[in-house]
Amino acid sequence: MVKHATYTLSFLFGALLLGVLSTFQKSYLGVPLTANSYIVPILFGGISGLLLHILRLRLLEARSRLRHQNEHLEQLVMQRTQALSESNETLDLLLASTGEGLFGVDVDGRCTFANRAALEMLGYEEKSQLLGKWMHEQIHHAHADGSRYDEADCPMSRAWSYGENHYMDSEILWRKDCS
Repeated sequence: MVKHATYTLSFLFGALLLGVLSTFQKSYLGVPLTANSYIVPILFGGISGLLLHILRLRLLEARSRLRHQNEHLEQLVMQRTQALSESNETLDLLLASTGEGLFGVDVDGRCTFANRAALEMLGYEEKSQLLGKWMHEQIHHAHADGSRYDEADCPMSRAWSYGENHYMDSEILWRKDCS
C-alpha cells in the first residue's frame, strides 16, 4: 500500500510541477490557457515524476547491493590476509630452521626472502639489506677473475627471468664485502 502511495505521490508531484511551469510559460508568452493545453504537460510531468522516483529507488537498491558486496569483499580480504600471514609465519619458521642458505627472487631477480644462513654466508646483517635488491648485482656481478658477468650470460638471471633450469657447482656468489 505504501509503495503504491509513493508512486502516486511522485506522479502527482511531477504533474503539478510541470503543470505549474507550463502555466507560467504560457502566460508569459501570452498563449491562451485552455483545459486541453494542460493535458500533455500534466501527463508528461506525472510520467517524469514517476520515472524519477523509480530511478531513485533503483539507485538506492544498487547502493545497498554495492555496500553489501563491499562488506563481503572486505571480509574476504581480512580472511586472505590472515591466511597469508599464517603462511608467512610458517615459511619464516621453515627458513629459520634450515641450516642451508636460502633466498628467493621474483621474475625480475629481486630478492623476496632470505634466511639467516644466507645472510651470514653472503656477509649481510639484516634481511632489509637484500630484500627488494637485484640479486645479480648483489651476489653474481663478476666472474671468479673479477671480470664483469653480463646479465645476458648469467645462468641465474636466465633461471629467474625465463624459468630455465640450470645446475652449476662452479659458480661464485660474491659476499657483501666482495670477497
